[in-house]
Amino acid sequence: MQSKVDVDYLITTTNRSDIVFYQRMNIHGKTFITNQGTYYGVTEAENCVMVTTPTRGVGINRNIGLALTQAEYALIVDDDMVFYDDANDIIQRALSAHPDADVIIFNFDYVKDGKAVRPRMKSAGSINFFNCLNYGICCTLIKNYAIRKNNISFSTLFGGGCIYSCGEDSLFFLDCVRGRLKVYTYLESIGRNEYRESSWFQGYNEKFFFDKGAWIACAFPKLRALMKWYFIIRLGHLSSLPLKAVIREMNAGIKGFNDMRAFHKEEAK
Repeated sequence: MQSKVDVDYLITTTNRSDIVFYQRMNIHGKTFITNQGTYYGVTEAENCVMVTTPTRGVGINRNIGLALTQAEYALIVDDDMVFYDDANDIIQRALSAHPDADVIIFNFDYVKDGKAVRPRMKSAGSINFFNCLNYGICCTLIKNYAIRKNNISFSTLFGGGCIYSCGEDSLFFLDCVRGRLKVYTYLESIGRNEYRESSWFQGYNEKFFFDKGAWIACAFPKLRALMKWYFIIRLGHLSSLPLKAVIREMNAGIKGFNDMRAFHKEEAK
């Protein structure tokens, strides 16, 4: 069994005036919080540092957190997680089970009204090109040296506060897989997360398909024509939009990505 490793917790949040929320997360370890606010400032408490900047975009703020940590590993988490008392022991067991891991995606429990309703995932294994798009970044452990060596970071174009609404998590995992990093999922839950509706998803509307087209252009520049039809077949039937509108917006997003053009409702026809 390997010796205990050094892990920093990285939290990205918005518009926090203090770190009271962090105290409810039950974190037992050094923590860096990157807070998207309206000013520059640093708030410190025992084992915790919150850096506030007026930057916009979840990717930029996650990258600030990655730059701050000097530990061997960093655990990327959302600001509404509550960790179990033995979370650090579970992390240690996962690293012992996967000593070659560069990235481990941990399980956690979704709760509603104080009761667990379902786990994040029901099986675990290795992550590859064909399944890496199925996971969000919350509760992902990364080996800092591995991502720095491979020049991997979060996109500043996709996700909350960015020009395109989502997809930074998938791009990060794609880069890890393409960089031949060892990526695993681990079934034991390290905490719980209150089940809630997505803050960005407003339905399978015109903007959704425009942004999906932009994401395809970024993620699969050589396969964008093929991947476009894959997502049209997979998601088009979930929308109330006519198929012609779905295709139109997907094509517009692919084209718009080339000059960083955002979706504008008045342009949709």
